[in-house]
Amino acid sequence: MAKDVLKKEIISIFSDRLGWKTQTVRDQISRFKINECQGCTQNGAAYLLGLIKGIKIWRKLEEKDKEKLPKNVSEIIEKYKNPKFIKEDKKIIVVKETKEKKPYNFPLSKFNIDKELVKDCKLIKPYRACIREALLTLETRIKDKLKVDKTGKALIQECKQRGVFNRQNKSEEEGLFFLFVGVILWLRNPPSHKKLEYDKEEATKIILFTDHLINLFNKLCVENNI
Repeated sequence: MAKDVLKKEIISIFSDRLGWKTQTVRDQISRFKINECQGCTQNGAAYLLGLIKGIKIWRKLEEKDKEKLPKNVSEIIEKYKNPKFIKEDKKIIVVKETKEKKPYNFPLSKFNIDKELVKDCKLIKPYRACIREALLTLETRIKDKLKVDKTGKALIQECKQRGVFNRQNKSEEEGLFFLFVGVILWLRNPPSHKKLEYDKEEATKIILFTDHLINLFNKLCVENNI
């Protein structure tokens, strides 16, 4: 019996269109096969998942893949194409019958985050561009608030000198300083100076984390009368 192997060219198509890593493609297709079409081949399951994601790979299938497709294809597609929307605290939460859809696959507009991040951080390849935009937004907010023209670590040191990180607990104060310095030196600088590769999940998480830091900075400024 021939081994059921997912074609490399199909993996490549999913990776290019969705920004998934190779292992993520394999995992998603295998999970979909188990949940929705156990009789399918791996490539047949990829075809169905592709229909849901707007990816056409029919010509990549062999006859054995087509023969084993389920008869209720339209029902499967309809199930995944019609999410139920629930409004909660002015946020739109997408609820599906499957757990296949992960938060980082949603557009940024679905998250209750800073509007400038949603506007400027385009989740398209290369993802380092939207990471740069996110961290530039954080840096610009700090500069505008403190009315200084410093950048990078010097800007965060200015925050410390102005008392932005003041806490009764000195360990917490130090932790806040190193948190913001670390973000600038590790998240802000590398994608600005090197053509680093990030996937969509990493980019989304960094943008959401940046939104948290913007809110944290604003909160600290209020607490410390900056």
